[in-house]
Amino acid sequence: MLVPLSCTETNPLTILKENMFLRYDRNQWGGRIADTFLKENEIFPRDQLELDSLEAIALMVSEGIGVSLLPDWKKPWPEGLKLRKIPVSVTPPHRHIGLLWLHASPQVTLIKAIAPFLVVKKR
Repeated sequence: MLVPLSCTETNPLTILKENMFLRYDRNQWGGRIADTFLKENEIFPRDQLELDSLEAIALMVSEGIGVSLLPDWKKPWPEGLKLRKIPVSVTPPHRHIGLLWLHASPQVTLIKAIAPFLVVKKR
């Protein structure tokens, strides 16, 4: 979750209920994950805008326009942002992916080289 530096509240659920919400586009996987989180927690935020640009949302949060639930993406971020990240869950959401190919594919050697890196090992 991104909040402006001026936000002193630390409880993510309270923040979402009490502030204008800048929604990440529900057509994007991260937006769908955020939407599922909101529904599961019976939070009905006051939507301000729905955008598909992480950078634009971060800039708007920095300017105090609202708060947002976004994937925790790596840098580079826009410079000079005045915001804080607040984790909303101990267990981060995940998604399953698969790999399917024809055994007769001319790229089978490359596919077999990449496939082991896609396997998640249980801890």
